[in-house]
Amino acid sequence: MKIHCKFFLICIAFLVFCVNLPTFGQGKKTITFGYPFRYEIITNRIDPKLNKTDEDRRFMDILISPEKFNKPNLEVLLNYLSKRFRYPSTFYINVYSDSNDIPKKGELQPIPESKSSYTIKGDIAIFTRSKAEKYFLIYFKDGDFDEVQMK
Repeated sequence: MKIHCKFFLICIAFLVFCVNLPTFGQGKKTITFGYPFRYEIITNRIDPKLNKTDEDRRFMDILISPEKFNKPNLEVLLNYLSKRFRYPSTFYINVYSDSNDIPKKGELQPIPESKSSYTIKGDIAIFTRSKAEKYFLIYFKDGDFDEVQMK
């Protein structure tokens, strides 16, 4: 009787293993981005609270190709990232079309509309999400500017 029980338990364990084999290692739900352009996350960091009344903030730098940098693609990408990274609620994303515009570690983010001598080499979009609203600003290298409110 003991041999039959052990054999039975081994068979059950083998069947459970075989059934779960195709999904082994896929415990995390993956979110796919099924649009015809690629992007690269350069930085993704969370700044912690400064005090009890403050809240965490997420900062992200993204690089996409200049050919794909346009208002419809930015709306799709920023909505996707906003849904994917829900925490913290305060979220800032800078999207660049030229890697030379990405600030190096320790440098401050240049603001294209400021009266500085800095000129952007590509287009830049700056996304802001708070508890109250979502919007992004687009600075084109030719000097044009656009603001987009998001739902």
